Amino acid sequence: MYSMVETMLKRVSCRTYLSESVEYEKKQEIREILQKHTRGVFGNEVYFKLVDYSDLNEEIIRSLSTYGVIKGASLYVLGKVKNRIRALEDFGYCMERVILEMTNMGLGTCWLGTSFKRKAFERLIEIEDDDVIPAVSPVGYTAEKRSFTESMVRVLAGSDLRKPWARLFFLGDFDTPLEREGCGLYQVPLEMVRIAPSASNRQPWRVLKEADRDHFHFYMRKSKAYEPLAQTLPFENVDVGIALRHFELAAREVGLKGKWKQRKSQTDTEEREYVISWI
Repeated sequence: MYSMVETMLKRVSCRTYLSESVEYEKKQEIREILQKHTRGVFGNEVYFKLVDYSDLNEEIIRSLSTYGVIKGASLYVLGKVKNRIRALEDFGYCMERVILEMTNMGLGTCWLGTSFKRKAFERLIEIEDDDVIPAVSPVGYTAEKRSFTESMVRVLAGSDLRKPWARLFFLGDFDTPLEREGCGLYQVPLEMVRIAPSASNRQPWRVLKEADRDHFHFYMRKSKAYEPLAQTLPFENVDVGIALRHFELAAREVGLKGKWKQRKSQTDTEEREYVISWI
């Protein structure tokens, strides 16, 4: 078994790919991965598909625009989920596991939530009225040199920046930062949450640890920056699902036992929405 923590640490968003094709055996392995990780924390089912340009005609390929953000990719993973309660969190939770599995295969990936023609990709998967495609990801071998467009996107998105520990994790209440040194082995899953990918690197998750026991309550920070897009592109929810997956995988790897549970005692605030707890 490989280390998921090491995989999380080495994963980066890749927007420029080599023209070298991914081998048939690896494509088959990806398809197997896509069938494994399909149920989220909240019970929603996610359906994934591998789109291979070699199976498509030129007209369809031209329609699959990523607005110049992605260069050289000819494989994409896309997924759909029913528009249900917490479905987007479950989508993020499931797809991030797929992303990490492909990273471990030596392949580059990149979460795309806006910079792709959603309608064009929808034609490649059977979409019902209550289905949504929250994101897609290119897959391929990473080019050593980033394109100018990729370099600019990383700068604009703050891709090389992360919020400090004290702004994300709290003890007892949201006025008291959680000290790293007092977390024991939980330092590892919390750090994996901190480095998790998120739209525009906003890191919308906040985690509140109970003072006297290892119960961690996950909240989504509400940001006005998302409000104009909230109805069609609810990135925050997907991002929180990604963070939940990172926490769980890292906790398991270092031998910490626990499970996800929604606690009625946790309530929303004007700034934060309660999501779920690790108990």
